Amino acid sequence: MLKRPESELNVQAILELADFIEKLPDHHLRNIGDARQEYTHKKVNAFNMGIVATKVRGCGTVCCITGTAEVLFKESLDEDYDGDSVQEYLGLTDEQADELFMPDGYTMNIYKSEDAAKVLRHLALTNEVDWSIVKESQ
Repeated sequence: MLKRPESELNVQAILELADFIEKLPDHHLRNIGDARQEYTHKKVNAFNMGIVATKVRGCGTVCCITGTAEVLFKESLDEDYDGDSVQEYLGLTDEQADELFMPDGYTMNIYKSEDAAKVLRHLALTNEVDWSIVKESQ
């Protein structure tokens, strides 16, 4: 569990992201082409932390927490998105961002949209990134 002082966290954006992700259906196909197409069109239709659609800078996926945040908050982020702009906008430390965006097992798609929403809400309330709160309920 990683902590950051509450005053630096963008709690409103984190809660908005949690609400948005929770409403997304889980994307069960590991189709990189579909993920790339979704990223290209800047839309979010599903959630899957395991889909990685490689592009020149960053992973390019739109099905994960980072990609969803990039689309949701695109007006507030740097144009040259490289992942750091989402971290900065949400007010996360490097360690928090790593733990939130790439927790153990994320490439196996073990986390669902409701799990991500729960972890984001927990982060907003406690300043802690703690995926064990969903692992215990799986």
